[in-house]
Amino acid sequence: METIFFLVVILTAVWILLGLLLRLKKRTRRKGSNYYVPTFKANFDTWESKWTMDRKLQERWDKALWQQEFNRL
Repeated sequence: METIFFLVVILTAVWILLGLLLRLKKRTRRKGSNYYVPTFKANFDTWESKWTMDRKLQERWDKALWQQEFNRL
């Protein structure tokens, strides 16, 4: 029973390590070439975070303007 569990743990560790190595290898090879295009998912994530940041800044700006107007009265 213990040996089976041990084998399963080793196999999963090897599986994860191989996956990571292959991913890193693929990424570096693509970045080296002129045709490196980041994946759509990564692009979307950065775009989404930028959009939320812009919106938060806009909200803060609006609040500051409103407070300025309120203080002037």
